[in-house]
Amino acid sequence: YKDVWGFLIFVGVFISGGMMMNYINYAFGYESNYFDTILTKEIDMKKYLRAKLLIGIMVSVFCYVVTIPYVFFGWHVLAINTATFLFNIGVVSYILLFMATYNKKRMDLSKGSTFNYQGIGAMNWLAVLPAFLMPVLIFIPFGIFGARYQGLAIISLLGIIGLLLMKRILKGIYNNLEERKYVMAEGFRD
Repeated sequence: YKDVWGFLIFVGVFISGGMMMNYINYAFGYESNYFDTILTKEIDMKKYLRAKLLIGIMVSVFCYVVTIPYVFFGWHVLAINTATFLFNIGVVSYILLFMATYNKKRMDLSKGSTFNYQGIGAMNWLAVLPAFLMPVLIFIPFGIFGARYQGLAIISLLGIIGLLLMKRILKGIYNNLEERKYVMAEGFRD
């Protein structure tokens, strides 16, 4: 599969952002046991939300750095991993953080972790689909016409634009969190 770029993009999304996706997708669910406490304290929710995003980005940075030795398989692999990394932190992270504001399922971390699917719903699975499919779908027209690196450049550019618009995007996610935080808290209590 090393010459099937669409597949490599799919894998690149997974290896440079899989752990980030897991964290951000359940960002509020992990704190479901004490989400009411978070709401009653004088916590700046904008900073709280930004911290969630930055932790996810740091995890993705770590995963990307670990994948740099894959250049051994070819420079195109490094280019793909770089493009998918930028896409993950500049596009996917926001989508998943926004979708996390719709999570109302309690997650009890004191229970065993093996085959423990509490707090996980269909929405969590569906939220990850765009993360894996969007970069591949963006790349396909470029790959068909032999403009592979231009396709990677577009994927990278979308990620960079997302990073440059971080404040605006986070403001929209914050507004959604403000509207939904009590609905989320009620769901976490059940």
